[in-house]
Amino acid sequence: MSDLGLSVKEDLKKIVQALPQLAPKELLSYWINTEAEEAEIYYKLYKLSKELELEVEISEVFYYLYEDSLKHAEKLLKVYKGLFPEEEIPKVNLPSLKIVWDVDKLSSLMRRGDLEELFDILLENKKIIVDIYEYLLTVSEEPEMKEIFQWLAGVENGHYAKLKTIRERYLKGKTQTRT
Repeated sequence: MSDLGLSVKEDLKKIVQALPQLAPKELLSYWINTEAEEAEIYYKLYKLSKELELEVEISEVFYYLYEDSLKHAEKLLKVYKGLFPEEEIPKVNLPSLKIVWDVDKLSSLMRRGDLEELFDILLENKKIIVDIYEYLLTVSEEPEMKEIFQWLAGVENGHYAKLKTIRERYLKGKTQTRT
């Protein structure tokens, strides 16, 4: 993403380098938290879109992504409990991927009505996450983890497609309004 700050880029590099070194339980822990944080961000965007009375379709997409991210966190938690039934979920000492989701910036863009840039940032964030999942799929040696990363990459690609569709509809409507 072109406007990611240097510290964010450094954190992303650290995350990408460290994730393949984590044990399966740590990887699952990391992604459970990532999905939960993503759900929280989408919920905030949903609430703000309702508050600002944006198009219903935009609010619905944010709500769908919120619910879907929660479901993913729950599914990953279920996988964790199945693989490690007696173990607590460990804390992973890595920066959160929440760093690419600058909620204040996203909220500011929404308040200013700059939904095109908002969607562009969300799409780029999804692409980063898909790239990380696909990378982990190629370097993971655990069959269960490969399966999880393949599933997560597919899910995130679906989110990307949903965001892209709503962005295109928004831009099409915006263009038609001008003419």
